[in-house]
Amino acid sequence: MIEKPIINVLRGTQSKKIPIWFMRQAGRYLPEYKKIRLQTKNFMDAVLTPEIAAEITLQPTRRFDIDAAIIFSDILVIPYAMGINVEFHEGIGPVIEFDFNPNDPLSKISWRNSEYFDSVVNKIRQTISIVKNNLKINNPSLATIGFAGAPWTVACYLLEKNRKKGGDFELTRQIAYQYPKAFQKIIDEITDATIIFLLAQIDAGAEVVKVFDSHAGLLGETQFQSFVIEPMIKIIKAIKSKYPDMPIIGFPRRAGVLYEKFAVETKVDCIALDHTPPLKWIKENIQKHCAVQGNLDNIYLTLDLNDAQEGISNSVIQVIKNLYNPSTRGFIFNLGHGCLPDTKIENLEYVINKIRNIF
Repeated sequence: MIEKPIINVLRGTQSKKIPIWFMRQAGRYLPEYKKIRLQTKNFMDAVLTPEIAAEITLQPTRRFDIDAAIIFSDILVIPYAMGINVEFHEGIGPVIEFDFNPNDPLSKISWRNSEYFDSVVNKIRQTISIVKNNLKINNPSLATIGFAGAPWTVACYLLEKNRKKGGDFELTRQIAYQYPKAFQKIIDEITDATIIFLLAQIDAGAEVVKVFDSHAGLLGETQFQSFVIEPMIKIIKAIKSKYPDMPIIGFPRRAGVLYEKFAVETKVDCIALDHTPPLKWIKENIQKHCAVQGNLDNIYLTLDLNDAQEGISNSVIQVIKNLYNPSTRGFIFNLGHGCLPDTKIENLEYVINKIRNIF
């Protein structure tokens, strides 16, 4: 049986080879991605055309010495599948048409027993099947990763009208704090849809699933418990009840010291960490509970390699020196967030080669 380094780590066995993959490794910084996107009307069309989404997923696995393919998709597929109008505008980002009604928060959401919801989910299933079959033939040691956005982060985009770039979802937080019971109904609805979405991906062949809570760090402790931890507990329990050995990665980005609370209470198999927590703190407080993934600052991949090579090298070494140890709960090398649009391919190659040649 062919070993898959990422699966080994997530199931408690750290191999000598450090597993590597990168968030947003498939996409906008690659010339082959830009070429194939010309075949699609818009971003969501690319995501929901299985042959194209599968090809985009596989592009970085052909170019880089990495250990996983993460499905090319988006965290807003779930509200899109729930019948909510989601559009992606160049230079603006996602634009969603949703009016919050505190007296009837679910009035604009109708997805249960919906053929449309099933059809969207099935397109993601088809993408995973194509990717899995391709890797089985061409790169069998690579793991196939499915994912979803976490309920809190999906709700942020759902409720935030006319969001300014760099904003902290002030409107969503106002709604969540002022109308907690109505907001909780939206969180619960998204949570239930997320469970079905992730189970469908696993049924199609995903060997790992990751839940992205990109805006978890915006919340105070009480709301973090209600809107981040509790939904994740529900998601993990639902998946583990059907697939007890399915590895699950959680990413409550910018959670700070609440990363440990998240690890302890959700019992997630692995936590992806952004670049801000001290490495020594991660080792002492997170790695005793679960495997960790991360956490090189993604900005390093945008720098001029001639000028920044020493800084990149030192940062990679520090991450590995602190977090890689065969006697701990495990370590997967990744970024603290996704590859940025101006990521330089030579920087990714340099980081990968650095890691592969450390031992």
